[in-house]
Order: sequence, then C-alpha cells, then structure tokens
Amino acid sequence: MENGSSSSPRPRPGREPGPAAQPPYDLDIEQAVLGALLNDAGAIDRVSPLLREECFYHPLHQLIYSKILTVHGRMIDVDLVTIHNLMLGDEAVEALCPDGAISLYLSDLSLKVASADHVESHAKILWELWARRRLVEIGHGLSRDAGDKCGNDVADVLDAQQDALSALVSSAPRLRF
Repeated sequence: MENGSSSSPRPRPGREPGPAAQPPYDLDIEQAVLGALLNDAGAIDRVSPLLREECFYHPLHQLIYSKILTVHGRMIDVDLVTIHNLMLGDEAVEALCPDGAISLYLSDLSLKVASADHVESHAKILWELWARRRLVEIGHGLSRDAGDKCGNDVADVLDAQQDALSALVSSAPRLRF
C-alpha cells in the first residue's frame, strides 16, 4: 500500500479543508507501528496498554493489529510468520486484501521498519489521531442530537456527550505528548 508499489492504492495522510474533511490519520505511522510489531516480539508489550484496534484508521491495519493482539494473548511471540499464518484464509482479510496479497503486504510492513526503537512515540501519535477522530464523532453527535427538536431532551444530550468525552479522557495515556 506504499506509493509506487504493487499493493492497492491508499489515501494520503492528513486532512482536507472544508465540511467534507477527512478525519485525521497517518497511514505511514500505522505501517511503522505494525512493522515494528512484526519485527520485535517485545514491542507489543510497549504499545498494547495504549493502542486498541480502532486507533488504526485503515481497516486492514485494524485487522492486522487484532491478529497481533490475538497471538500475543495466547502467549505466543508475535512475528511475521505467525501473523501471516493466522491471516491466511480469513474472509475479512481476503475482502480487504484479495488474491493472497496479504503475504506481500506483511512482508512490506516488516521491511519498512529497521527497528522498533520509536514504536512507543509512534503509538502515541496513533492514539492522538484516534482521539481526534473520536472528538469529531462526538462533536457530530452533539450537533445532530442538539438540533433534533422532537426527539432528544437537552439534559439527555448533555449526559450522553459527557459520557462519551469522559470515556475518551479516561483512555488517555498518562504521559504528555
């Protein structure tokens, strides 16, 4: 999924101005984190307290991270071969990465990163981008519910949005960015 490779095209990182703006994301950082996790079995212990699947914007990256967490949860070292074998034959993987291209994509991810030295700082960036996407969702929900004159009590709207913001705040990393 890197520019110039034979993998499928991908959207460019960042945001476009205007009301139809893309949510904040950075696919290069997502790939760097996944590559580091495939190359360094200990890296998952450094990022799993912070990252969850939805911190990754790209659905294939969410699925790869999910498989990494599954392998790690089974107390098996995470590596390229183990994740590859787990992904083969998975219908969700095939839907996102058809014709067995997952093999090449996982290899590309592992080659993209020389070491896992920066995996924690990259994971923090991913968390922050996810938090920004979540804030946008909460804002849209507030706008939608606040404008609904017929269905929602204002106190209920405020309670629901406060709960959503509180959940986001409670998931924030203890370290400052």
